[in-house]
Amino acid sequence: LSRAVISNRPLPEIITGALYGKHFRVFADSMKKAASETGKTIYIGAQLLDGEPASWATNTDKSWNQGVLTEAGNKADFFIVHNYFTPFNTNSNAAEILNTAITVPSASISYVQAQMTKYNVPVKPVALTEWNIFAVNSKQSVSHVAGMHLVMVLNELMKNKFGLATRWDLANGWNNGDDHGLFSRGEAESGEPAWNPRPAFYHQYFFQKMLGDRCINASTPASTGIAAYASTFSSGEISVTLANTSVNSHTVQLDFKNFNPGKR
Repeated sequence: LSRAVISNRPLPEIITGALYGKHFRVFADSMKKAASETGKTIYIGAQLLDGEPASWATNTDKSWNQGVLTEAGNKADFFIVHNYFTPFNTNSNAAEILNTAITVPSASISYVQAQMTKYNVPVKPVALTEWNIFAVNSKQSVSHVAGMHLVMVLNELMKNKFGLATRWDLANGWNNGDDHGLFSRGEAESGEPAWNPRPAFYHQYFFQKMLGDRCINASTPASTGIAAYASTFSSGEISVTLANTSVNSHTVQLDFKNFNPGKR
């Protein structure tokens, strides 16, 4: 690093948000200078927590956002959060999993933006750079439900204006079906060939094929158990994605307002 100052003092046992923020300023300054010397512009994000720490959380967690935003808030180009949506190490059922796709993104972005305002930092983009579900013991991560959750999450993230989302991860380990990987690594106990795509891969693939250029509003009565998401293509077409989060079959009628439906 061209401008970093390396100290021979031992690092503390615990890295607080304030110390992380101080380190961030040094690294960001040096990285941007190095990039400018090659004629490039780069953007660097700082890590925040996207929810109020629990009462039993450590003081490091409880003061993390304050420390980062106070020390580095104005130096960061954007902020980074991680979220695994469902309760940790819990055998969550399908309804519980899918509900988090709707509730978590709005709560997350609202909390982070409120923290920026609280500590006098201009509101900046938020990137969800690591996400999946923590549900375990029923092979939820490698199931159709994980794929439905993925599509709903991506739609909700766009609705709530997240700047970026990167799913954890491409390949991991079978772990009795608690595998976050979009692709199998081919362990014998999984019964899958190596690099076999999981359901979430196919959900994401087809959603990408049907996603337009910008999101538009779509709504359904809350009692139906149907989540609706819509987008338009620059060429004029409209696309609608429907997710049935209930255990019942539904007949759905689409009512287009201000947009012309296509022929199929």
